[in-house]
Amino acid sequence: MGYVHGVNLADELDEVEGFAGCGELSLMQHEQIVQNEPASQTEQAAMPAWTQRVVAAGETGALPPTPAPPPPMPPADAAAPPHRAPVICAISGSGGCGKSTIVAAMAHTSSLLGLRAAVLDLDLMFGNLYDLLGVDAPRDMAALIEPSAAGTLTEPDIVATSMRVAPGVTLWGPVAAPEQAELMARPVELLLDVLRRESDVVFIDTSVFWGDAVAAAVAASDRCLVVGDAAVSSAASASRVIELAGRVGVPRTRMSAVFNRFGARGADEDVAMRFEIACALSSKIRIADGGQDLAALMAFGRADEAVGQTSAFATSVREATREMLVELGCAVGPWSDMVADRATRTERPRIRLPWSREGDQR
Repeated sequence: MGYVHGVNLADELDEVEGFAGCGELSLMQHEQIVQNEPASQTEQAAMPAWTQRVVAAGETGALPPTPAPPPPMPPADAAAPPHRAPVICAISGSGGCGKSTIVAAMAHTSSLLGLRAAVLDLDLMFGNLYDLLGVDAPRDMAALIEPSAAGTLTEPDIVATSMRVAPGVTLWGPVAAPEQAELMARPVELLLDVLRRESDVVFIDTSVFWGDAVAAAVAASDRCLVVGDAAVSSAASASRVIELAGRVGVPRTRMSAVFNRFGARGADEDVAMRFEIACALSSKIRIADGGQDLAALMAFGRADEAVGQTSAFATSVREATREMLVELGCAVGPWSDMVADRATRTERPRIRLPWSREGDQR
């Protein structure tokens, strides 16, 4: 035997065979095995494990079974995985198709179904979701840029940039100075992580142009609503945005083709089907046209009234939202129960971050 790279091969083999450091004791143990004499406790302790099993076998030659190792103990927090609210992101390849209206209506519907909805307006440069939701004094989400440099956002930072629209609906975004939009990727990432822990569902409105913030939010979404209407370029642009969402990591199984303003002039069954065929998605949603009544309500920020009506638009939004929330694992009851509950309650308790604070009720 020799040395290879400073390692004594004889020593290495002795350790492998289990005889390293045994010396004459190994020969004595061997004689005891031949004579069927059990080794003393001191000698057994010095034996390698495989030699002890041979001694225990005796003349029968039957080796005792090797005890199975105990199952690994799960970590203490494995039984209670952290809460992660589903993220629903509205995207489109062309502007003016009604993404913001759909997001506002679905957020209010979720609130009426008993959920706490967080809303992000990631049309960071020129978004107007705060108008549709009736916010009188919008707050600048760019205030999160400086604290996000430390790698975390505190509750005062998040609350200072939030807009409480209604009980169960809270809004963030956009930025006051459009040129700051390119600095919002990290703040949006940190904010979204907090909102997924503290809310029941997160709705995100996006712009046609995707910066880093929008791309990251789309990649993290649990459902992408690909919104289009009867416009000439709507189907072609929807196909392109679906391909883009796929490239950032969203599978087609997490996308839904949403045809908006169904039933309006020029938005009949044939047009809706052409849009759905162009999208080639298995999940399809149709939102009925709300007409001038919807436009008037949204102009005054009354999205809550729009979804509480008995119109075709309200019915289609409520049904689509509830079905989607159930698919995403949200605990919601029948809409009729929510309407009855809303009629009997004079005021819904206010929510604030952290929403999980003891004593805070929806």
